[in-house]
Amino acid sequence: MNQGRRDVIVVGAGFAGLTAASQIIAAGRSVIVLEARARPGGRAHTLQTRQGSIDLGATWFWPNEEDVAEALRSAGEAFFSQFSAGSAILEAEEFGLRRLPSNALNSGALRFARGAGHLAERLATTLPARSLAFEQAVRRIDVKRNGVRVRTDSDVFSGAQVIIALPPALAEESIPFSPPLPLDITLTARATPVWMGRTIKAIAVYESPFWTQRGFAGAALSSVGPFREFHDHSGERGAPAALFGFAPSEQFHGHDPLEIAEIFRSQLVRLFGSEAGSPVDTYLIDWSDEEFTSPRQPPFSAPSANFGHDSYQGPTFGRVHWASTETSTEFAGHIEGAIRAGTRAAHNAVTALASRSVPHGP
Repeated sequence: MNQGRRDVIVVGAGFAGLTAASQIIAAGRSVIVLEARARPGGRAHTLQTRQGSIDLGATWFWPNEEDVAEALRSAGEAFFSQFSAGSAILEAEEFGLRRLPSNALNSGALRFARGAGHLAERLATTLPARSLAFEQAVRRIDVKRNGVRVRTDSDVFSGAQVIIALPPALAEESIPFSPPLPLDITLTARATPVWMGRTIKAIAVYESPFWTQRGFAGAALSSVGPFREFHDHSGERGAPAALFGFAPSEQFHGHDPLEIAEIFRSQLVRLFGSEAGSPVDTYLIDWSDEEFTSPRQPPFSAPSANFGHDSYQGPTFGRVHWASTETSTEFAGHIEGAIRAGTRAAHNAVTALASRSVPHGP
């Protein structure tokens, strides 16, 4: 079904897409945001559990990330400092476990009181009615002389400009473009890693933060693995009490979620003692297995290769703009980077509309 014409079509309702849409509306232009999932936020995904907010994706921001702070202020949302007091743990094959006198792993990090995903939900509610459509996975983008046409499974959307607020590698693999994307964009996108795209995050929730009572920060680095990095994931004032770990997805090829959760708990016991073996709940997400986050064939280049690449800074075909955290020249991989990428793409799209004297949409 043809859904009419907007000035700008935004693909993806993560922080980049939501930011772009807000700024396009502020500039007096019409917009529609198409989100494949049934929720906003993308890799900012918060579960509201009986124990409290649990971030399955993005967790932190830092004091120098001014756009995140402004988004929190505008939404009336609170934040707090990541718990980091106490000893960290280092685990290596050559010497086993070593208790470090202090913890510098996440010093200065800040947390979202109700979760990063909740902030994305608040931003989504500020958009006008009918400017955000869920469960609208984009299946094709046609770029014409007079605009763009974006197809989903059920609808066709027309516009003058389109903003791709998805990881470039995912967009290049999953969305056919007509005409085909230029070779330089294609090759760059294929070699741009998806932040968190090859990561498993596991969270264990407890009745109380027992590690703090023993003088530990809940932080650990392990070269033994399979989980490599651990942090305190407790909420403000320690509730919910939680620890989380990161592991490379490829470490668990062929394992089901229950097996991975058991391996996670076993490693927590090895690091933090027997009390770590009896969590109230365990949560797990493999971002490499998320259809709307990671391509089927993820890039295997270095973690920061091609982040903020010049190819992403201006439009392709004069109408296609790139806006995910991977495309940002600053804070790439962070929510701050996503907001800045969305801001840049919105500015470029609005400028293109003005320069082409494209009439406003309905």
